[in-house]
Amino acid sequence: MTWIPSSAEEVLPSQSPILGCPDEPSAVARYLGGTADGVAQYRAALQRAQHTLGLVQSDGVTEISGKIGQRLEVGAVALNQTAVTARSAFEHYAAEIDRIHAAARWVHTRVEGSLAVIRGQRDTIDEICRALGARVEFHWRAGPPVVMPALALGIPAPGAGWIGVLPHDGGATTGGAMEALAVRARFEPLWAAAVSRWRGAVDQIDADIDEWRRLFDERSSAELALLTALNSTALGQLITVSETTVAARRSIVAFGFSGELWGLTRPPVSPATEHALLVQLLGTRSGADTWHTPPAPARIAEGWSELTPSEQQQLIAEVPWVIGNLPGLPFHVRDQANRRLLEYYALHHDGLSPECVELLRELTSALQDDTGSPPVSVVALNLSGSIPMVAVGYGTLDTSSSLTWEVPGMSSDAHLALGSWHQASQNLYGTQERLLNAQRKHTRSRGGVAQAPGVIAFLAYDTPHLLSVLFAQSARTGAHRLAAELDGAAATRAHGVPLPTHAVIAHSYGTPVTANALTLTQYPVQSFTMLGSAGLDDEVVRAFSDLNIERDHAGAPRVFTTQAAGDQLAPLGAALSDRAQPNPGAVAAGQDHIPGAYVFGSDGWGALLSTDGHSVIGAGDRGLLGGNASTGRGYLDIDTQALVGAAATSLGALPHVPGGLTRNGQPMVSPDTPWILSKGNE
Repeated sequence: MTWIPSSAEEVLPSQSPILGCPDEPSAVARYLGGTADGVAQYRAALQRAQHTLGLVQSDGVTEISGKIGQRLEVGAVALNQTAVTARSAFEHYAAEIDRIHAAARWVHTRVEGSLAVIRGQRDTIDEICRALGARVEFHWRAGPPVVMPALALGIPAPGAGWIGVLPHDGGATTGGAMEALAVRARFEPLWAAAVSRWRGAVDQIDADIDEWRRLFDERSSAELALLTALNSTALGQLITVSETTVAARRSIVAFGFSGELWGLTRPPVSPATEHALLVQLLGTRSGADTWHTPPAPARIAEGWSELTPSEQQQLIAEVPWVIGNLPGLPFHVRDQANRRLLEYYALHHDGLSPECVELLRELTSALQDDTGSPPVSVVALNLSGSIPMVAVGYGTLDTSSSLTWEVPGMSSDAHLALGSWHQASQNLYGTQERLLNAQRKHTRSRGGVAQAPGVIAFLAYDTPHLLSVLFAQSARTGAHRLAAELDGAAATRAHGVPLPTHAVIAHSYGTPVTANALTLTQYPVQSFTMLGSAGLDDEVVRAFSDLNIERDHAGAPRVFTTQAAGDQLAPLGAALSDRAQPNPGAVAAGQDHIPGAYVFGSDGWGALLSTDGHSVIGAGDRGLLGGNASTGRGYLDIDTQALVGAAATSLGALPHVPGGLTRNGQPMVSPDTPWILSKGNE
């Protein structure tokens, strides 16, 4: 007898769309509705108190009134908005779960019905087989064979003698043959009907399994929509940017909404720029000018080490804007301070420009998606102007064996470009990690030490648009901040873990920004790699020897460049702006050329893909002059020749540059030992 599943649970996938009860999220929604009403009443009481206090004049009353208006009422508004948004999200989630559960229960009922049909047809098939004296083997999902088995010889048919039994003279009886035909004629329609019903039921079960999986996916989508809505609230953002312990989150939320917890107060996290302790660090109480004119990073690194841990934490908590943006401080300190800033902006974003609000949303999303591989950190954050500026780190930046800065080009202000550079940075980090793993296997037999990359996306200057890209001002202004950050990383490591490899990869207009910055730095970097350069500012940089870059064994600065054939926008911009072209194959008539860079390919090599446009991450069509790379074909898209080449040059792993290097038109075999292996690892 063919085995048939006894219940729908044995057939349907174990991942069930029926989980929990819609009454649970509905109860949460009701609770949140009561919370919203309670907060509204609380806010009304605060307003009445403010009105009453306004009739009295004294220092104490002014302080209380200020706390009500600047902390409690602001927190009440944010908490009310959180409760209202969360209530709506839970109501929608409850409705979705109710719908999905009802649909899933109907699927379960249909499967039970289909199994009942199959069991009924199995009884019919078994009865026919007994009558025919036949035996058939088949899986329940395959169903019985379409053709009914043959009648066995010597089986007594109802109302007849022994069908098919031969008489003594060896001939078959005519009556027996007719009876056999009559038996087949009787059972074949029943067999065919049973087969049809069986297979129809199996087809229905297959369709129901697909529906079950679809409903499970819908339930997962409903859960994701709920989480997204909750994370978008002020409370959700505070939790996202806070530390992971329950106590820390409780403190962050309480201070964020009311400025105190259990009677203990703390100065509100705010972009304040003055503090008495800053005198020890900056020589002045005010850090308002530290973004545009940062102090010498070496001095900052030394001054920070002289503060007590308590003083350091006080500065992080009370002037996070200053601490988070001071080159020369450890990256984990800056990340901690900048996350404090995010806590503040999560509640106080009314005064921000729309661009800054958009960046805040993008950055919060990137931190929410942080899986820790690599860990994401906020290196710099400045939302004080109309254009947001940020630097985002990938990896353990204070201990990494390499640190690579990425500098974007035209139309890459932080709110516009964080998404693409977030992807590009992860691509670069992953490729560098694979190269380091390959190097590690090679060096382990020779006592090689473990290496780990670090990457920072520097979206911290006002990038030019389509017209201003032809001028040098943005590059000259942005260079000062970049130079301070490069020196800051070197100065920080001078008081901690050595930094064997410090590199810059620049794209498009980011190449003149970087080149200008490398004329201002105190500490040299190991390499400078250019992707689709928009030309260099030859009023500042006349030769690569002007740049503060370490030289190779041939005495040449380690400058690398690539220009995709499909990227026609970069050389046009360089020519129109009359900037000097570092790519020998892209020099226009009458245009200055800066010779001496090592050139690597980006048009595909072996299994590696070509870059067919100007962007770092390709999306959609190439556009006019290859202004956009097609999907998967940007300079830093995964598995492109340009990405692997940039990863190798930034690590100094020159033998791993796909397609090799040329310089002044000649193929080059680098005499360098990859400095990621040699420098600092003696």
